[in-house]
Amino acid sequence: MRRRYLLLFIFLLIIVISFKGSSLSFIEADYNINEVSEKKNVVMIIIDSMTGEILREGFKNNNFSALLFLAKNGMFYDDLVAPIPSMSVTIESTILTGTMPDFHRIPGLTWYKPEENRLVNYGSTLKAFLKIGPTAMFEDVIYNLNNEHLSKEVSTVFEDLHNRGRTSGAINTLVYRGSRDYEVMVPTLLRKITHSPRNIELKGPDILAFGKLVQPELMHEKKLPDSIFKKYGLNDKYSSEVTQTLIRQNKLPDFSIVYFPDFDKKAHKHGPMYIDGLKKADQYLGEVLDAYGSWEKAIKEDIFIVIGDHGQDNTIKNKEKLTIDLDDIYEQYKISRFSGNVDKGEIAFGNNHRLTYVYSIDEKLSFSNLANIAMNDNRIALSAWIENNWINVISPDVNGIFKFKSGGKWRDKYNQEWTIDGDPNILSIEVHSENKLRYGDYPDILNQLESALKSHDVPVMILAAKPGFSFYSEAAPIHKDGGEHGGIHKNEILSAMIITGTDEVPHYRRMVDLKSYILSLFDEKS
Repeated sequence: MRRRYLLLFIFLLIIVISFKGSSLSFIEADYNINEVSEKKNVVMIIIDSMTGEILREGFKNNNFSALLFLAKNGMFYDDLVAPIPSMSVTIESTILTGTMPDFHRIPGLTWYKPEENRLVNYGSTLKAFLKIGPTAMFEDVIYNLNNEHLSKEVSTVFEDLHNRGRTSGAINTLVYRGSRDYEVMVPTLLRKITHSPRNIELKGPDILAFGKLVQPELMHEKKLPDSIFKKYGLNDKYSSEVTQTLIRQNKLPDFSIVYFPDFDKKAHKHGPMYIDGLKKADQYLGEVLDAYGSWEKAIKEDIFIVIGDHGQDNTIKNKEKLTIDLDDIYEQYKISRFSGNVDKGEIAFGNNHRLTYVYSIDEKLSFSNLANIAMNDNRIALSAWIENNWINVISPDVNGIFKFKSGGKWRDKYNQEWTIDGDPNILSIEVHSENKLRYGDYPDILNQLESALKSHDVPVMILAAKPGFSFYSEAAPIHKDGGEHGGIHKNEILSAMIITGTDEVPHYRRMVDLKSYILSLFDEKS
């Protein structure tokens, strides 16, 4: 998924670096990282789209030697649950804040911001970039995401560790808000193109690396894979080499989060079980372990948490059948264009590929009616919206309506309490004795739907696609006979997790529980 908003940086950096005499300079905050520590550091590595299924298949033939080594010497899980929509920007926000989208306020890759009368998009496609324009997208990705959109009512793990006197680092993650002050000096040409100020002030962790745009001082003399042909450093090799350098120079922070983006693109093209595509990520992970002197020394000295941020669902070969065309479904309404003022239309879409937010710009249009119109397409799994404090869910496959809300006598595996009414089969939920709920195809679906629907400042409706299909609207990508994510099905919601170097495990295997787990590791060592 990350490749879509990498297009923005590639385009902008081409302009900057190809212009003679222009460059991006970066002023770092002072930080103090102990060169020798008797306590274990924690290194979290996110491999985009890595699932337990592909790891098990690869392990049979020793395809992933580094991942297999960590799994054999630690704990391996295949059921780490992501929030919805299952997009990296929302998932990173959940991991780093320990909250769901209704608290951290990053609803997805594309969403409606009513006070600015526009759709926010963090760079889903080149078409999206060209339609929205360089100014809005540059500001959203470089500044607004971390400084404005990510709620100030929640703290990141970087901020919490700073308050505890711990150091932290982020390498190639899009979400990185921390407590240290940084200043990006925007070159003249780029400033003219994007109408941005000369200096952009950011806040990040003690170590911050984001491709060629942001590099730690200790990397300035090192030749890095950050050319135009290497996505200007937004790649696995760059992430690996920065991490290796930190290890070899004894500059690794107490906690680091390192992002490997490349497999996602390959899975979109070849499908989520493309083993050859994951081999490269495993190779770069192995090089990180090599930096310690030996792999055995690595897991003796530090704690490694390797996760996928989501899975991917296989898409069908026929492009026409694959694409659920939102314009066709709602052809009777005036649809807001992807760029420009949203209030010029009656409805608008926040298309997150296998999940779409539908916004009723004309307040006369009811979500109930809009949902029922969508149910005429049996490629759609369900529609959900809030009405009279209840979350309403309907499906083309089950008659009637299912309603639920927080609080009540029913309890799920995550000890969350609910009140339910109607047919739970709509959400693949089994009702058991002793007031217990068991999830099926949609892990943690009640919490996921509630948090996604409440993540906006305006009412919103959700449409989710069945396995194999994707939503299409203006500027949206389509990956036929490959892989896609963004939706609610376990194929894309569940990812792999390997923990090595500690016996401690998260209380629940969900992205939202990882922040408290990370902090607990430092409580344990204090």
